[in-house]
Amino acid sequence: DIFSNDIEFINNIDTPGSARCLVIKDNLIYVADGTQGLAILSGDSEEELEYSGSVSTSGYAQWVELFNDDLLLADGDNGLLFFNLKNPLKPKLVGRMPLKYVNSIKIFEGYVFVTDKYRGFIILELKS
Repeated sequence: DIFSNDIEFINNIDTPGSARCLVIKDNLIYVADGTQGLAILSGDSEEELEYSGSVSTSGYAQWVELFNDDLLLADGDNGLLFFNLKNPLKPKLVGRMPLKYVNSIKIFEGYVFVTDKYRGFIILELKS
């Protein structure tokens, strides 16, 4: 049984919302946290991780991706949100693309691939 022999429980950090997806950058973890927006976890090791705050959004945060010093958040009916991470513990909202209902995003070779509940599959090109 792989779960009893090869995996060991290390830590559990509760978030105020409904954790959906995460990305890791250095010693920070950004979590798409449902109705609570973007949750931020920090710590010097997996054992020391703790909830460090959140950025409230008006949608339902479902997916998060990193692009250089930016973070893209699929925020349901609030569209696609762009955050700058110059201050990693306080992401700054710098843009929003209004889409019907963004479920997930992937960044690949200068493009953002989006799944939208009502519009299906959308392809966007990153200009910077």
